[in-house]
Amino acid sequence: MARKQKPSKTSNLLLLVLSASLALSLTMRVFGFYTLPHIMKGIVTGYLALVLAMIFFRFIHPRILARSGRKSHKVLSIGMAVLVTVFFFILIPYHITPIRTTHSLKIVNTSDSAEISVWEIVLPGAEALDLPGTFGADQMSGNRLLISPGESLEYTREMAGGVTVRLGAMAWPAQANINWDDLAYDLAWEDDGDAIAIQLPGWTWGSPSLPYRLLGFMNIVADLVSVLGVAWLAVFLLLPFPEQEGEERWVLWEQTPLRAFTISIVVNLVILFGTGIYAGLFEAELHILLLLLGVGILLILRDLVRRYRKWLLRVVLTVLVMGIAVNGYLYLNPPHELHQTLTFRPYDSYEYLADRIGARNATYLSIGYYQYLRGSTLVIAEPLYEELDLEEGRLHQLNRLQDFRFENYEYQLTDSEVNALLQLGEWSTWPNRLGGGEYYLLPEVSEPGATYHFFSYGQLYFLVPSGLIEDTGVIDVPLSD
Repeated sequence: MARKQKPSKTSNLLLLVLSASLALSLTMRVFGFYTLPHIMKGIVTGYLALVLAMIFFRFIHPRILARSGRKSHKVLSIGMAVLVTVFFFILIPYHITPIRTTHSLKIVNTSDSAEISVWEIVLPGAEALDLPGTFGADQMSGNRLLISPGESLEYTREMAGGVTVRLGAMAWPAQANINWDDLAYDLAWEDDGDAIAIQLPGWTWGSPSLPYRLLGFMNIVADLVSVLGVAWLAVFLLLPFPEQEGEERWVLWEQTPLRAFTISIVVNLVILFGTGIYAGLFEAELHILLLLLGVGILLILRDLVRRYRKWLLRVVLTVLVMGIAVNGYLYLNPPHELHQTLTFRPYDSYEYLADRIGARNATYLSIGYYQYLRGSTLVIAEPLYEELDLEEGRLHQLNRLQDFRFENYEYQLTDSEVNALLQLGEWSTWPNRLGGGEYYLLPEVSEPGATYHFFSYGQLYFLVPSGLIEDTGVIDVPLSD
């Protein structure tokens, strides 16, 4: 007996949850979730979820309907999917995507009499840590840092990614122990003291802040749901499905959901694979990602206009009415009224205003030093840029910068350099909104159009004009032309 299957709300919900989970996992593992600007995180994840949901409902959902109705088949497929998921996470070492967290490194010299030498510590972004500036020049021998028997050194820093440590021995036999968050590594030198390089992973948990802790848990849940969902679909659709005598099961393919979107779905699937390969092989550039995603979205919009013209017309008219209403409200109650109200309160300040408007870190910095940054050139090392999340485009928009450059220079100041800088005059300080600390700028030598280099000392961040570096020599940094 032939019968047409009714859509299942449960299967619809499962496919939507699976689409969202796969989209988040792919964005985190393939498209550099933590390196994307905040708005791009939502755009990329949303696009992937949309395309995956359309693929599932166009090609997978009808086949689920064709096999629904058998309780034994459902129970068996769920049980096998759970087993597949368990074995997957047992057999394949699972690690979360490296989140921004505070990693802790401890190197212990466990030798009886031999000294251990630290050749280098390479941070994320291939930046070599300034060993004498971080641990003190008195422990250095040439360009190597020495650790006496029974002694240790510790280094803690917030970063996204792991580090590479190169250790050698001044005599042998020698032993050392490396503790990296919750991992321990033992090294030994028997015949020579040549350097041994060990890569410490970025996926260890460390001590993340609350937002990144939540993102880490979301990563785990999304990966678990993705593996379980894909395993269930594979088992459910491939498991033999014997028909009962006199039963004929079928699906009315002409009424398959999203049938009219087949071409755009296939093209978006090709775009999805193409962008994944591009992001995996090259350093993904945002404008190229946006271009590829935009082409896919335009194809979907084209099909929507063809199939749901009346429905889209209602949506467009509704959006226009809402836009007119919002603009009318802003005309009657202009935003500058807020600023007029604030001026009547004697304790108001630029810092208070920045807090009131919820300014991001780049906007916060611009408000603090707007009179010095306009038309200027800002030079910064990439690790420090990521630490401060300064949003180059936002600073260009607010301050009409002349240029914004990334250069590889030693931006971490030593004790002596900071003391020399602070003796040069009365520095203007401004809070760093992201992660605490303060910015330092010297007004008497700063002006619009100048070139500023960013430096850090713990949670103190200095904006130093190039002229000050050249004239005083207090910071030993070679400047590019």
